[in-house]
Amino acid sequence: LKKEREERAKRKKIWKQICSKEVPIAYKRMSQSTSVKLLNLRKISQLCQRETKRVAYKYYKMNKDYPYKCKRAMREMLIFWKRNEREEREARKRAEKEAQEKLRIEEEIREQRRQARKLNFLITQTELYSHFVGKKIQGTTTEDSSSQSVQTQDNNKNKPENDKQVTDFDEIDFDDDDEDKLKERAQQSAEAALKLCQEQTKIFDEETKALRKQAESNNNLNISEEQLNEIDFKNPTSLTSGMETEQPKMLTCQLKAYQLKGLNWLANLYEQGINGILADEMGLGKTVQSIALMAYLAEKNNIWGPFLVICPASTLHNWQQEVTKFAPELKVI
Repeated sequence: LKKEREERAKRKKIWKQICSKEVPIAYKRMSQSTSVKLLNLRKISQLCQRETKRVAYKYYKMNKDYPYKCKRAMREMLIFWKRNEREEREARKRAEKEAQEKLRIEEEIREQRRQARKLNFLITQTELYSHFVGKKIQGTTTEDSSSQSVQTQDNNKNKPENDKQVTDFDEIDFDDDDEDKLKERAQQSAEAALKLCQEQTKIFDEETKALRKQAESNNNLNISEEQLNEIDFKNPTSLTSGMETEQPKMLTCQLKAYQLKGLNWLANLYEQGINGILADEMGLGKTVQSIALMAYLAEKNNIWGPFLVICPASTLHNWQQEVTKFAPELKVI
C-alpha cells in the first residue's frame, strides 16, 4: 500500500508539475499558434481578395475597352477603305488623263498632217489657177465692144452648169485621199474657179454697161462710155455731171471751198449710184462733209434716213455732238 501511495503521490506531483508548468506553456504555445494561424489566414484572405479584385478589374477593363477598341477598329477600317478608294480613283483618273492626252496628241498629229495636205492642196490649186490665168491672158483676143449685146441676168441663169465645180473642202477627205487624187481634184477646182470667175466678170461688165446707159438716159448726161471709163473719182472736177451742189440750208455752219467740193463730189457719186471714200487728211472736216451730205439728201431728195454711221466707240459721242450742232433737224439715235 505504501508503495502504491508513493507512486500515486509521485504521479500526483508529476501532474501538478505538468499543470503548473507545462499546461501554461502549452496553452501559450497553442495561443501563439492560433494567433499565427489567424494572421496567416487573414493574409491569405487579403491576398485572395487582392487577386480577386485584380482579376475582376482586368475583366472590367477589358469589357470597358471593347466598345472603344471596336470603334477604333471600325474607324481604321473606314480610313483604310477610303484611302484605298481614293488611290484607285486617282489611278483611274490618271489612266484616263493619260489616255486623253495620248488621244489629243494623236489628234493633233493627224490634224497637222491634214492641215499640211490641205495647204499643199491649196498651193497646188493656186499654182494651177495662176497657170491657167496666164494661158488665158496670152491666148485671149480683144473683142469689139460695139458688137456685144447686153444680156440680162435671167439669161445667164438659164445657161447649163459646168460639169466641173469648185471643190468644197467638206467633201474632201484629207486623211484618206492620196496625193495624185488631191492633185487631180485641185486641177479640176482651179479650172472651175477660173471659168466661174470669167463668167461672173462677164456678167458684171454687162450689168455695169447697162446701168451706165440707164443712168445716162435718166440723168440726161452727155457722157460717152469712153469718158465714163476715164473718170478720175479722186478728182471731184472730173465728174462732169453738169450740177453744182449748194450748201444745204439746214446746215448751221459755213463750209469751206474744199469742203464744198467734197460735198459736190459725194452728191455726184450718190446721184450716179457709185460708192466712194472721202479720204481727206485728219482735221479737214470729213465729219461735217458727211453731215452736209445727209442734210443735202434730206433737203433735195427728202431722204431723212436712216443713215448708218459705223465708227469706233470712242467717237460716238463726238458724232452725236457734231450732228446735233451742225444739223439739228436730223434726229440722232
